[in-house]
Amino acid sequence: MAKGTITVNPKLALMRKLCAKVAPAFRRQFGEMARIQANPVHGPKLFDDTRNGIISILKEELSATGTPLVIDAEKVTLPETCWLIEPLAGRRNFLHARQPVSVHFAYIENGSVLMGGVFFPAEDLLVHVAPGAGVMGPDRLRVAGRADVAHTMAMLPWKTADVVAMKLMEKLDAVEAHTRKTGHTLFDVIEVAAGRADVSIATRTTPLEALLANLLLAESAGVATDMQGAPLSTESTGIVAGNLKTQAKFLDLIK
Repeated sequence: MAKGTITVNPKLALMRKLCAKVAPAFRRQFGEMARIQANPVHGPKLFDDTRNGIISILKEELSATGTPLVIDAEKVTLPETCWLIEPLAGRRNFLHARQPVSVHFAYIENGSVLMGGVFFPAEDLLVHVAPGAGVMGPDRLRVAGRADVAHTMAMLPWKTADVVAMKLMEKLDAVEAHTRKTGHTLFDVIEVAAGRADVSIATRTTPLEALLANLLLAESAGVATDMQGAPLSTESTGIVAGNLKTQAKFLDLIK
């Protein structure tokens, strides 16, 4: 390769192009959601309309690549090579016109994630990741290096019933950890990858969330596992993401 040559990831370039199309359409609908103020009749319809509009934009060009497109995958066997898309994550937030809300995507080849990203259309912000290339938002992301769980920042699961059942508040209070709940699994994981939080605990996760969390933390010098400390897979239903120094301590704390 000639000196000074810039390597371009064509899959990422395509997703950047599609994100640019998604953003203005999303913002129009999200503005309307703010205007109707969580209307129980029109809110869910507006969410579905927004989601379907995003799917239409993505399908138009991703289908033309010849690679299978999988949308909102459940716990099923995925094709060895595919685009895996979650067109609108953060439904609870959207219905109350609050952030974060995002589009998730990954390109999988021979069973491995070669490129993935989380796009926040309201802010026009794309956080993307690829093996060996790190995690990039406006800047490269890297986890914090704290070695103790005391006085850390913990991101909690969106489902309050899970927080109560796991007694997370009591356990985290015992080590004087600070807590935050955003209602968005991958936003929380990115907060850890960026060093703004120390651990993200998530339940009821999707296959795409697990795959992206695994890559996002691996590429930001951190680690993500399931609740038992096992590697994440499409079968994982929970995520604990943190740094290498405190991961085992947080796993012991929440078990």
